[in-house]
Amino acid sequence: MATAGSALSTRKGWAVASVFRKAREYIQLKNLARNGGLILVSLMVAHAAYATGTDLLSTQDSTVTGTFGHGSSL
Repeated sequence: MATAGSALSTRKGWAVASVFRKAREYIQLKNLARNGGLILVSLMVAHAAYATGTDLLSTQDSTVTGTFGHGSSL
């Protein structure tokens, strides 16, 4: 299936594209391995912050109740 359309035959052109594709996949895998640990650590820290059990909006409860509670004009 090697038809010569230009300077390179189809088979040679496919081989060159394959080399570039493999190089690009290798670089992406290397970047994922390098940044994957950072992403994993940041997710663990975020999970620990959510697991503290404190309600961050509890101090604003009286304001919300006063504004939108019983007898509110809104």
